[in-house]
Amino acid sequence: MAPESLAGLPFAVVVLWLLAAAGWGGVLAGLVRGLPESVRGPAVFAHVLTAPTAVLLPALVGFGSLFLTVGLAAAWWSLLLTTGLRPRRLVAAGGWPRLAAFLLVAAGGVAAGTALVG
Repeated sequence: MAPESLAGLPFAVVVLWLLAAAGWGGVLAGLVRGLPESVRGPAVFAHVLTAPTAVLLPALVGFGSLFLTVGLAAAWWSLLLTTGLRPRRLVAAGGWPRLAAFLLVAAGGVAAGTALVG
């Protein structure tokens, strides 16, 4: 086993999974805290489905989930960073500059994450 691995998994992959899990939890907390009760349930339900889908969909298609995990982690963290931990702000009135920032940060995160694990 290589010294830079953890139980056979490369260290960068373990870090990526931890970052993805923390980003997923941060978005979940923002949805629970920041949405009105009438839309909170469907939004939280849809968000909770992303984790098993990120594992099952690549398995069904036959590809690995590593780069999907990179994309999801980048999207969740860019959402948290550009909205100040309040995902509702992304679709608020006048949110075009914030949406552009979200897309730029997500693209940078995907590039950095791909370089990290690729």
